[in-house]
Amino acid sequence: MASILSLSGRPKIVALTATTLALLLAGVVVVRGSAPAADWSLTLPSLAPYGPGVGEGRIAFCTKDETLRVLDSQTGDELWNRPGLRAYATPVVHRDRVLVATLDYTLVAFDLASGDELWTVDAGGGRMLAVWGDELVVGRNTGFDVRAFETGRLDWEYRPSEDGLEGNLTEAISVADGVVFVAFSIKSNFGISFGNRSVVAGGVYAVDLGSGRQAWVSPIEDRVRHSPIVHDGTVVAATSSGLVNEVYGLDAKTGALRWKHVGASGTPRVIEDTVCFVNVDSRTGKSGPVPLLEEKYSYIGLDLATGEEEWSRGAAFEPWQSQDDADLVFFGYEDTVQALGGESGSRSWRLSLESDLSAPLASADGRLFVFTEDSQLKSYSLR
Repeated sequence: MASILSLSGRPKIVALTATTLALLLAGVVVVRGSAPAADWSLTLPSLAPYGPGVGEGRIAFCTKDETLRVLDSQTGDELWNRPGLRAYATPVVHRDRVLVATLDYTLVAFDLASGDELWTVDAGGGRMLAVWGDELVVGRNTGFDVRAFETGRLDWEYRPSEDGLEGNLTEAISVADGVVFVAFSIKSNFGISFGNRSVVAGGVYAVDLGSGRQAWVSPIEDRVRHSPIVHDGTVVAATSSGLVNEVYGLDAKTGALRWKHVGASGTPRVIEDTVCFVNVDSRTGKSGPVPLLEEKYSYIGLDLATGEEEWSRGAAFEPWQSQDDADLVFFGYEDTVQALGGESGSRSWRLSLESDLSAPLASADGRLFVFTEDSQLKSYSLR
C-alpha cells in the first residue's frame, strides 16, 4: 500500500515505487544501466495525489476531481470509474475488491471487476487501512478497529489508553503474521523539549489479532510516521523529526532493540534482507548534532539482522520517502527516478521524465506506474 503524499513544507521531492512482490514472483530481470521503456500512457482529467493501489491485474487510484478509477494494468484501459469520492489515501486492492477511505471517515468497498458498490460503513475516524486474511484493520487517531473484510462489520477495537499509553496518536499501521504493528506519537507533555520547540516522542507497539492483546510496546524518543516494516522477525522503523533521524531494528516478537543507525532520511525499505535508505552525513553545530546546510547524502544498505553497513553509494538528493519492489528500491527527485539493486547498492537504472513526479508510484505485473504533474500516468515495462 503506497504511502500518503504530502509536499507541504518540503522540497518538491517524492519517493516512489512498488507495493507488491509481483516482480520477484514473475522472475523479472532488469538489465543494469538500462532504463525501462514506457509501454502505455494516459492523460488524466486531474492529478492523483495519493498514488495507486495495485493487484489482480488492476491499478486503482482517486483523482482530484473526486473520482475513483480502475484500469487494466497491462493496457491502461479504464474498466470503470465512480465519481463523488473524496479520497483520503491510496485505495487498497485486495482479492476481488477495492477499498477506499474518504475525507468524511467513510469506508467504501467496490467489486474489483464490475465496480458495483458492495458496502459502505462509517469508520468513526478511521482512514488508515491494512488487510490480513479476512480481517480489515482500520487505523484511527487513537488505536485501531478490526472489521470483517467481506462486510465491513465492526468486530472489535483496540485503544492503547487501555494499556496505559495515554496521549497516544496513531501515525501508521501495518499487519504481518497475524500481528498489528502501530507507529505512534505522543504529545509534547510526554516528549522532549528542544529549545522553544516541542518535539514529540513516539515508538511502535504490537497487538495480536487473535487475542486482541498488546504484545509489546517499544518507546522511541522521536516521531515515527511511516508504517512499520516487518521482515524475517525484525521490525524496521525510522524517526522523522527533521532534526537528526534514526533507523531502528526491533525484535518482532518482543519489541527489544536489536540495532540503531543515526543519520537516516525518508522511509527505509527492506529488499533481500537489506535495509535501504538515504543516509544524511551532517556536520555538528556548537549546540549539538543539528543538521546544517552542508549535508551529504548517500544511499546505504544495512544488514537486517545486525544493522551493520553492507554498502554505501553517493546520492545527489534527499528523498523524503521511499518504497521497494522485490529486489529493487526506488528513489525519486523532481523529474528523476533511480532504481538500486539490493545486494550491492549499485545503480540499476535511472529514468528521466518530461515532468516532475506528483505522487508515489507502484509496480505490479512487470510494470512501474509513474504519475507526473502534467497529469500523465505512464507505465514502464520492467521485463
